[in-house]
Order: sequence, then C-alpha cells, then structure tokens
Amino acid sequence: MGKLLMVAGRQIGDRIGAYVVLSAGRMSRVFSVRGTASAPTVTELPAATTIDMRRFEGELEKDLRAEAGDAGGGAATRPADAVVCGAVKAHLKTSESLDVD
Repeated sequence: MGKLLMVAGRQIGDRIGAYVVLSAGRMSRVFSVRGTASAPTVTELPAATTIDMRRFEGELEKDLRAEAGDAGGGAATRPADAVVCGAVKAHLKTSESLDVD
C-alpha cells in the first residue's frame, strides 16, 4: 500500500502534464502523466530521478504549450489531483496489480 501525491502539474485546455510520487514507507517512485484529461498516459521515471518541482513545472508548461500550438495561448492551471493521481492508480492496478490510496 502507498500514497500518491502530485508534486507538479499543469493543464492547458484539455491537455495535462504532471509528476506524481508514490510513497510507500522507505520507497518512492516517480511517474509522469501526459496527454488529455480523459486519456492520460502514465510512465515511470528512472529510480534515481531527482525531484525539482520548479523545473518540472517549467518543463510541463513549455511542453504543453508546444503540443497545443496555436490553441496554447490560454492560462496554465493546475490539473485536478484526482485526475492525475487516478491515472497513476489505474496504471499501477493494470500493470502491477498494485492498490494504492
């Protein structure tokens, strides 16, 4: 069992980008969530990833603006924790049969 925490996230329109940490006792894992709010893609980062929230936020906003193209002029907001953490929770359940909070 573990807990999920979004440490950085940006949303522009329907496009989201976020980094989520799974903390389980003495172990932590970091996941990247990208795509649309309705169909996000989750990937795990390497074990030795250093968490720099300011850098993560800047990279997310830059990437989302590039993906949005002409439609990327809107304000960047923080996506809902339930959306990004829910995506990681579903990914872990499907790929590892792991239940997390």
